[in-house]
Amino acid sequence: MKKAVFTICSANYLPTAKVLMDSLRTHEPDSRRVLVLVESSWTAGRMRALGEVLNCEIMPLSALNLPALERMAFQYDITEFNTSVKPFVFNALFDQGAGAAIYLDPDICLYAPLTNLWDVLEGHDAVVTPHITEPLPDDGCVPTNENMARCGQYNFGFVGLANQPDARRFVTWWAERLVDHCIFHPHHFYFVDQFYGALISSFVPSTCVWAHHSYNFAYWNASQRSLQGSVANGWVTGDGPLVFFHFSGFTAADPDALSRHQDRVRAEPGSALSEISHAYRAAVQANEASMAAFVEPYSFACYTDGTPIDLLERRAYRDLSSADKQLLPNPFDPELRDRLSVFHEINDVSGSPTGLLWQLWQLRQQGDAWRAQEISGLRRELDRAEAALQATRGSVSYRLGRLMTAPLRWLRDRLNVSA
Repeated sequence: MKKAVFTICSANYLPTAKVLMDSLRTHEPDSRRVLVLVESSWTAGRMRALGEVLNCEIMPLSALNLPALERMAFQYDITEFNTSVKPFVFNALFDQGAGAAIYLDPDICLYAPLTNLWDVLEGHDAVVTPHITEPLPDDGCVPTNENMARCGQYNFGFVGLANQPDARRFVTWWAERLVDHCIFHPHHFYFVDQFYGALISSFVPSTCVWAHHSYNFAYWNASQRSLQGSVANGWVTGDGPLVFFHFSGFTAADPDALSRHQDRVRAEPGSALSEISHAYRAAVQANEASMAAFVEPYSFACYTDGTPIDLLERRAYRDLSSADKQLLPNPFDPELRDRLSVFHEINDVSGSPTGLLWQLWQLRQQGDAWRAQEISGLRRELDRAEAALQATRGSVSYRLGRLMTAPLRWLRDRLNVSA
């Protein structure tokens, strides 16, 4: 069986991805190793040079046959776009002859071969790992059981698929959904590709739910697993030698925190959990010099005139209907900013009367201080939207007009206070 292991990242994440690729070279030397680079306009020579440093094949976006590359790259932020291409990579690898393929997030590190997973894929069409295998205590810490339920039953930082009819049908459907619905919602009403991945065991009957403690060890299950050992002697879990650790949300400034996404577990100084986290930080930092020539700003961060794309503009475009998108120019054309201003009623994922509301709320949830320029720009957008809605009073009832503009006026008043 031809085996392929792949990851996906943009150039900013290459020092982290090199840790994964180095560990794959050590433990999976006979597997096809692929990094899908979510950037544009890299020359073949530059990608070849990157592949030599990473000891793997570099696959460009152009090899994936994305049905709407520019639309996806514009309407999604960097995390959403990176995750949205995952099923397309599975299809590409299967079309190229892979009998089985495993996806690993770029912030994973292998400590042993994936032999058992390849064996599973000989008899199952899919293999996934659950986030948790027993309830978390209701103690006010995060993640909670509710967080895990909303994120999805399975963590799709790892997923293995066999080139079989049921798996291919799932991948085809999954890819169709992610063209326009690979959305990160702050309260996980959507959770990028993982939202739909939760259905895999329903759609692929022979899915193997792999709860082995040596695989996909991460912050969400660290409170339910044990880790012993050292860098010198290797790592052991309650189920045997550690195969891979998932450093999701890792913060180099505080390795013992494990992840910025949780406060449930903190590694004790001198513990195996602390040692493996500090060793991972050192490995990433050691890669920064060798990867410096390849790290660059995200290719899809700006319009063609160099103006940064505001997240508000991405959200407003994303939530337009397909018919409305057809009326607009290339989304990276600066003209789009003015053209977007005519759309005020956007069917967004939170059900608010305009996509601006959900976007503003999301930015608030991020907890960052608002800069004066951001507030000014958002206030202009709100004033413009309210003016357009007020203009409709001649054709709709006054009560309906007041109802539709109330949230906008409330947000504008809040912004005036914040300013």
